[in-house]
Amino acid sequence: MLVSDPLSQEVGIYVSSSEHKCAILKALFGCQLSVDDFARSPKIWGGYFEYYHEQSIMALSNNGLSNVVQTHGDVVSMVKLLQVPEHTRETIQKLEKARLEDLKRDVDHEKICNAIDLGVKLGMMLLGGEGVLAWQDDQLLVSLSTEFSKVGLLEKEKVRLDKLFNARNLDHIAGLKIVWTSNLADHLRVQNDDTEVSIFHCASFLKCQTGNQVFPSGFIDETIRTLGLLLPQYDKDSNKWFGKQGKNEPLDENAIKCGHLTAEARQIENFHYWRDRLIILKQVFDEAKPRGIKQWWRDRRDPVQWYSFWFAVAVIAGLTILFGLVQCVEGGIQVWKAYHPS
Repeated sequence: MLVSDPLSQEVGIYVSSSEHKCAILKALFGCQLSVDDFARSPKIWGGYFEYYHEQSIMALSNNGLSNVVQTHGDVVSMVKLLQVPEHTRETIQKLEKARLEDLKRDVDHEKICNAIDLGVKLGMMLLGGEGVLAWQDDQLLVSLSTEFSKVGLLEKEKVRLDKLFNARNLDHIAGLKIVWTSNLADHLRVQNDDTEVSIFHCASFLKCQTGNQVFPSGFIDETIRTLGLLLPQYDKDSNKWFGKQGKNEPLDENAIKCGHLTAEARQIENFHYWRDRLIILKQVFDEAKPRGIKQWWRDRRDPVQWYSFWFAVAVIAGLTILFGLVQCVEGGIQVWKAYHPS
């Protein structure tokens, strides 16, 4: 049977239609997108609907939410409750219970709690992955402010975020594995014994949250600026590198369209919510030593050292070639003398 309303579609079915994507994004976040937008830029919101589908299937399978979250409309209803800054978790539980009772659905308290967690994952892109947001009974805004305002431990550390400090060089020079994440709580998290860093790539989501008052003031704008820092929009090498990254997994193409920070904008003092993680990441970058010829060639962090190293390599290579030529000439002379004794 043809379902005319995309929000009436079962949540467990992957959203592949551009028309349905537009309707769901408009209902969730107020995004004014058209089918033509997806036709012109197929990779906008790249990775979001894969994440949406994966989290929905996990919740339906593991938490038995089939009676609570049946359609995309159910997800939208939950997210709308979450987007009210004054709502506490308890308030949302009561309102959701009343909604389900009106729909004649029999559900228990635990399933409603699990449905709220799913709403946070899909509507706020939080909770999934290693970084888990601790949200119990207070307002979500309070929990988010607590989670992302942990500044002070490294506040006195002085670091310089120069132009070389970007995601491409974290990969090529420092040898860090870039883990593209759909979990905002994992953004800029250095892990696995300082060999990996997670980067939240869903820039289309961020740009639709600028008016969401559940997030702390200035948080969304600063997060977008961290993408402008690590994925500078007008850097050709970064664009080429990001394009290759997108061939292996669905990435939001708007991640590389978050601007290009000036020297003044790159000052660490301009970052509040992500300052500590940026400081840690910069320290890992500065302390990384090149491994192999490729990394030595790419590592321009210290131009004097770089030129000295490659000058020495060139001198040694030149002397090696020269000595080789001398030996060849001497060998040729000896052979000639052997056939032409004086």
